[in-house]
Amino acid sequence: MSGFTRREFIKTAVVTTGALWLEVSYSSADDPVPNPDQINPWVRIDPDGGVVVRIDKSEMGQGVVVGLATLVAEELDVEWERIRTEFAPAAPVYKHTRYRIQATGGSTSITSSWDNLRRMGATARALLMTAAARRWNVALDECATQPGFVTHTSSGRRLAYGELVADAGRLPVPEVKLKDPARYQLIGKSLARPDTVAKVRGTAIYGIDVRRPGMKYATVIHAPVFGATLLNLHAEAALAMPGVRQVFDIGGAVAVVADNFWQARRGAEVVQCEWQGGASVGFNSEDLSTRWAAVAAQEGDVARDEGKAMAVLERHAIKHIDAVYTLPYEAHVTMEPMNCTADVRATRCDIWVPTQAQSLSQTLAAQICGLAREQVFVHTTYLGGGFGRRSEVDVVGEAVTISQRVGAPVQVLWTREEDIQHDFYRPASHHVLRAALNTEGMVEAWFHRLVCPPILHRVIAASTPALLPEWLPDSWQSALGWMGGRVMAMRADPTAVAGAKDLPYDIPNILVEHLDDDPGVPVGMWRSVGNSHNGFVVESFVDEIAHAQGRDPAQLRRILLHKQPRHLRVLDLLVEKAAWPQLRRPGIGRGMAVHEAFGSVVGQVAEVAVDGNNWRVTRVVCVIECGRAINPDNVVAQMEGGILFGLTAATKGGIRVRDGRVEQSNFHDYPIARLTDMPTIEVHIVASDDAPTGVGETGVPPIAAAVANALFDATRKRLRKLPFDLKHEA
Repeated sequence: MSGFTRREFIKTAVVTTGALWLEVSYSSADDPVPNPDQINPWVRIDPDGGVVVRIDKSEMGQGVVVGLATLVAEELDVEWERIRTEFAPAAPVYKHTRYRIQATGGSTSITSSWDNLRRMGATARALLMTAAARRWNVALDECATQPGFVTHTSSGRRLAYGELVADAGRLPVPEVKLKDPARYQLIGKSLARPDTVAKVRGTAIYGIDVRRPGMKYATVIHAPVFGATLLNLHAEAALAMPGVRQVFDIGGAVAVVADNFWQARRGAEVVQCEWQGGASVGFNSEDLSTRWAAVAAQEGDVARDEGKAMAVLERHAIKHIDAVYTLPYEAHVTMEPMNCTADVRATRCDIWVPTQAQSLSQTLAAQICGLAREQVFVHTTYLGGGFGRRSEVDVVGEAVTISQRVGAPVQVLWTREEDIQHDFYRPASHHVLRAALNTEGMVEAWFHRLVCPPILHRVIAASTPALLPEWLPDSWQSALGWMGGRVMAMRADPTAVAGAKDLPYDIPNILVEHLDDDPGVPVGMWRSVGNSHNGFVVESFVDEIAHAQGRDPAQLRRILLHKQPRHLRVLDLLVEKAAWPQLRRPGIGRGMAVHEAFGSVVGQVAEVAVDGNNWRVTRVVCVIECGRAINPDNVVAQMEGGILFGLTAATKGGIRVRDGRVEQSNFHDYPIARLTDMPTIEVHIVASDDAPTGVGETGVPPIAAAVANALFDATRKRLRKLPFDLKHEA
């Protein structure tokens, strides 16, 4: 392969170990000039006719493996049962078309691969047909395909794909035309996931399952106050315990290394650490409402300004509606605790990790080890949940540092206590909203000012080194990252105002502002990011406006969404499937919410049963418009998972911080929704021929608002604070 230039790869299909590796251009839809130097290996056809699709995204339960493989299989014309998948290595050629690094997030796995993976399948099919035509000495238009075979239409001859691999690998890559959607055989069907059998049998490898020869195990003790420094370490008692080998400071945490994890954990229990200072020292989350109410009295960074919202709101003759909403910090609590296995050697570093950020993992490891990036090999495993938490690479840095110190492969596994108390949390937030109604009762102005810590400033600074050329010194990369974060700080954080800035309602005067205030608690991406809090706030406030007008909430939305055909299709189907409205029944409430996020529109109606201060969600009707549904069962599963994830935050969640330390430590005091909390969920997909849009995160934003509105319907108590508590009326 070294004899080819990168540009030549776009013109050539390469034969590797007897298999056809298809290599095609993969250019960003945002880039008006395709870059032919972006070459990516994606599809392999083995001599036995099996097809291997390399998956460059992370599979964390969202079904990306089945979705991406379907795109290839549809155009290649191969039986679904012959498709196999493998995770791609970390390499620049697999960088995300939008993020410019290899990463998974933002419900973009399908949307970013929709055109390219179909083209890869179509190109492989064309190469095989050309190889067959040449072998038979017939015109190409006399050839066709049946699943796994090229056929000669007039003679009935056929050749299996595996028989044509060697010939196809020597042909130039042709221009191809993608299949007419009317002829789709796989896209749009609920296909079985290729990874299901391995997961059921327990043979699928998650990060926690990795085993290496001579491997040691480590757990970590982090500073209880975020950012505190270690003053003194007493490890004598731990080192006297069976199996405990080493205890040492790794900067911000203490590593306990042993022959197995249980020994490491028991050793960590007797290690004595003395810490000092920290970014969150003295902070109490119960003081946030007072603190942020004062911050919210200031003007913020403008995210959207249309018309003259403040001037309209100052008119005394117009009816005003005012509300304040507050949301706490939330932990990710992925099913699989944070872990990473690293093996650092003099000229090579191998990492086995359930990660959403391969490029960041590779770059960080290279910096720690003093190696070139191509000397760092990231082996992506299955992820036992991600939700944005595994876009952070803190555990990768710990594993690499510890392995380098120990001189052996080391698996770092956090306890659940470390996981809950040292997360990158969903930011707490404080929202001030005002609306003005004109004399006809219609919404004339909308004002939304929100206060929350920024996410993107830190993320940009941390991600920048992976975007920069490797020859830049580390100090330059860090400086440029810091500058990028500072530039982001000069405007409203897009992650904070997502779902608020892009308000879909037809209101002539809109002002949305954001104020940064960081108490020192680490924050990061949490499933649906800013939409998770803004979906609740916006859709709850719309319900308040509807009741203030004496209108049905669906009727008001239909009026305000008259310029939004996709929203209206969702709303109409939601009204139909939920049989909205129904006559009010004692103890039963129903609430509605409609929210757009990650390119998709989701509407939900929640039904609650209330008995005094006790209540539960009994039913949720969900409608989604996500363009063409690649795998409908996958869409349904993601809506169900997103709804339950959102219900945890709405009914049980909330991280409490006292004197800079997280109070909760495990599921006994940070409970999550369980099967007994699961309502009956109905999911309906709006039929669409448009390109697919996001699914994985979009079920979360509407559910809290739908439940809050349902509780108001049943009790006439307006709940503006998460988690919900009927004992305290907002």
